[in-house]
Amino acid sequence: MTKLIILAVAFCFARSHALDWPRAVSQATRIPASQFISASTLRSSEITGLTCTAISEYVPATGAPLVCSNVFVDSNDAHWTDAAGDTSYVWSADNEGATGKLGGCVGIWIEVTLPAEYTVDIITYRQRYAPTDQGDEMSVELKSTSGAVLSTQLIAFQNASTNNPQEEAFSLTPTAGVKSIRFTYTRADTADCGPTGGYLGAKRIKAYGTVSAAGAGAAGAGTTTTAAASSEGLALMTELAEEVLANDEPLLPNPWDVVVNTPSDRDVGTVTEHPFAPAYDLEVAADSLETAAELSGGSPTISIRRILVAETKNSTQPPPSYRMGGEGGVTVKHLNGMQNPTGATTVWGWQKNRYFALQAWMATKSDTDLMAVHASGEVLFAGCDESTILSKYNQIITANGGTQTIVIAAEVSPFHEDLGYSYDISTAGIDATRTGALSYLSAAADWATTYAACTTGVCNSPPKYQFANPGFIMGPVGDIAEMLADMPTWADTENRLINQYYLRNTDKVALDFAGTLVMSLHNMKLDASIPVEVEVVSGSKRIKNKVTQNAVCFVHGAGNSFSTLKDLAQELLA
Repeated sequence: MTKLIILAVAFCFARSHALDWPRAVSQATRIPASQFISASTLRSSEITGLTCTAISEYVPATGAPLVCSNVFVDSNDAHWTDAAGDTSYVWSADNEGATGKLGGCVGIWIEVTLPAEYTVDIITYRQRYAPTDQGDEMSVELKSTSGAVLSTQLIAFQNASTNNPQEEAFSLTPTAGVKSIRFTYTRADTADCGPTGGYLGAKRIKAYGTVSAAGAGAAGAGTTTTAAASSEGLALMTELAEEVLANDEPLLPNPWDVVVNTPSDRDVGTVTEHPFAPAYDLEVAADSLETAAELSGGSPTISIRRILVAETKNSTQPPPSYRMGGEGGVTVKHLNGMQNPTGATTVWGWQKNRYFALQAWMATKSDTDLMAVHASGEVLFAGCDESTILSKYNQIITANGGTQTIVIAAEVSPFHEDLGYSYDISTAGIDATRTGALSYLSAAADWATTYAACTTGVCNSPPKYQFANPGFIMGPVGDIAEMLADMPTWADTENRLINQYYLRNTDKVALDFAGTLVMSLHNMKLDASIPVEVEVVSGSKRIKNKVTQNAVCFVHGAGNSFSTLKDLAQELLA
C-alpha cells in the first residue's frame, strides 16, 4: 500500500541535482510587492455586502470586541488602545501567538464571504496601526461555493514595519466562481508573535470583481471554466475506480528472469543476480486529467503517475493484506529445499523494478517539473481539477511552515510498526507542526479520535494522523530525487526509507495532516463514521473529506480498508 509510493521512489532515482523551487507556492501564484498597484489602477467594481468569519476576535479591557466585521467599516488613522475604546475600525486576532494557541502568528486568518459568485481580480488589505501588529506575507485563497479552493496566491506587503500603513492593493489572476476569500498570515517577522502573544489584524479589506455568469467557473490566465473543470478528471476517476475493482489482490510473482529448477538458476546463488523478466517490463502510466493544456497537445502542470505492468496493466504493489502481516509475494522453493526468492525478497524485487522504471522516466524530466506518484490498484481519484490539486499542495506546505517542497500522505498507523518509536522521540516537534497545520486548515486537532478505529497494528492513544504514507507523494522532481537517492543500495522497504527521510527533514517534507489532498483509510472506521463519503455536486460525483467538509482529491485504501475502497469505487461508477 504505502509501497505504492515506492514507485515514486523509482522515479526519484539518485540524481545529483540541486533544485531551486519556491518554498511556499509555485512561481505562478506568488505576487511580489513589486507588483503592488495603486487605487487609481483598480479595473473593476468593489464588491459590497460581504460577511466574515475569523480564527478569533480580540476582546480588550473595554469589553468591546475587535470583531472581523469591522474590516467592512472605513478605517480612521487613530492608534487603537484600550483607553480609546474605539473598536469600530479594526479587527484583531486574540493573542494567537500565546502558548496553547498557534504559538506564533503564522496561521492567523480571516475569511470574507461574498454575496454571490464573482470573478475576482483584485483585493486590498490595510493592516493595523503598530508594526508589532503587522505581518509581512499572507496567502489569499479564492474558494467556490462548495468550499473548494480555486486558487491560492501569496501577497507580500510593501508597507509592513511602519506606523499606520496605508491600504495596499494586489492584482490577482482573475478567477471566476469565487464565493469566499480566506486571508492567512504566512510570515510575520516584524510582529510580536512569540510565546507572549500576537495581535495581527486588519483595518480594512476590500474585494473587486464582477458577478460571475450563472454556471461560470474560473476564467482568465491559467484558469478554466466550470464547464471544463466539471469534466476535467472524470475519465481518470472512472479509470482508477475500475482498476481498484479489478484488483483481486494476487501475490506478486517472482520478477527475475529464471525458470525454476532448470540450468537457468541451478539452485545456486541468489536469484537477485538475474535480470528482471521481460514479462514484467513496467509502464510509468500517466494519470491524465484531460486538462485544457493536454487536450490542446500540451503538457499538464502536474505530471501524475503510477506504475503498472506494461503487458497486463496489473498493479505492481503487493496485496493490501501485506500491510497487516500477510504475504506480499510468492516464495519459490527449489529442489534442494532452498527458498530463493522468499516472499519478502520478491516484494523487494518489485520495489527495485518499479524504481528503475521510474528512474528512466525521471531522466526525461527537469528537476523543477512538478509531479505526483501514487500506488497502483489501491488509490481512487476523487474528483479535483488540476488547479485544485495545486492549490491543496500549496496550502499543505504553508500549513506545515512554508519551507517544504514535498507533500506526502499521512496515516493513523506507522508502517512498519517499529517506526512508531522513531516518531515518539520526535513527538514535540511533530505535534507542534501537526496542531499548527490543523489549525491553519480549520480542522480539529483531535479529529483522528473521531474517525480512527485502530483494529490492527499500532496507533497512538489517542490516535494521531501523523505518520508518513508514501502511497502518495507530490513535489518537484529534483527534491523527490534527493529524498530517494539511497534507493539503488537500499536493502529495506521504501516505506522505511521515506519515513526516516521525513523524520530527518521535516523542513523539506510536509505531511497532509488533515487529508485535504489525499485521505488514507487504513485503520479508520469503515462504517457510517468513515472520514470520507461520495457526494454529488452540480451533477458530478466527488469524494468529500468529512474532517474539512471539502473535496479530497485522492483516497488510499491500503491494509484493512481495501474492501471499503472497493465500495467507494462502486459508488463512483454507479
